[in-house]
Amino acid sequence: MTWISTIEAAYVLEITERAVREQAYSDILEHRYTSGKGRSGKTLQISLESLPPAAQMRYQVIQDKQTS
Repeated sequence: MTWISTIEAAYVLEITERAVREQAYSDILEHRYTSGKGRSGKTLQISLESLPPAAQMRYQVIQDKQTS
């Protein structure tokens, strides 16, 4: 499973980061917390596989451009 940041998820979904967090909290998007810089030292990550296919494709295109 591939985990991405809420910022990346917001970009490929074309919504705000707050909307991504709300969808995660409502269990619309699969998510997890990891150690990081967020509140209480936690960072919210979103499962790429839980995003719609079009958003997954946008993410892959971006990744391909960065590695080329």
